[in-house]
Amino acid sequence: MKTNELSGPALDWAVAKAEGHYAAVAPGTGLVIIRRGNVTDYFDPAINWSWAGPIIEREKLMIWPITGYVDENFSWSSRVARLPASTGATCHGHTPLEAAMRCYVTIKLGGLVAIPKGLQ
Repeated sequence: MKTNELSGPALDWAVAKAEGHYAAVAPGTGLVIIRRGNVTDYFDPAINWSWAGPIIEREKLMIWPITGYVDENFSWSSRVARLPASTGATCHGHTPLEAAMRCYVTIKLGGLVAIPKGLQ
C-alpha cells in the first residue's frame, strides 16, 4: 500500500514494523505488539498520543494544520524538522497523528509498504 493511504490498524502495523516490534492482529481487539520480556501491548499510535507522542518527539516531527484552502481529504500535515521541505517527506492526514505516523513510516520504510491482507 502507499504510505500516504495508510490509516487505522494498517498504519498502526506499519508503525510497529518501523519501530522494530513484532505485530499481530488480535481478533476483536485490534493490533498488539510483543516487546522485550514478552510483554504484550495494544498498539494504536494512529489514534493514541501515548504511543505516537514519544515517536513524534524522538523523530522531531513537525505537525501543522492545513490552512489557506479547503481540502476535504486532509486537514493536517507533518514532516521531519531536520529535513528540508524539498525532500518530499511531507505527509498529510485527517488527524495530527495520522499525518505524523504516515510521515514516520515514509521516512523509515519508504513510500510503499507491504501490509498483511487482513489489515488492507
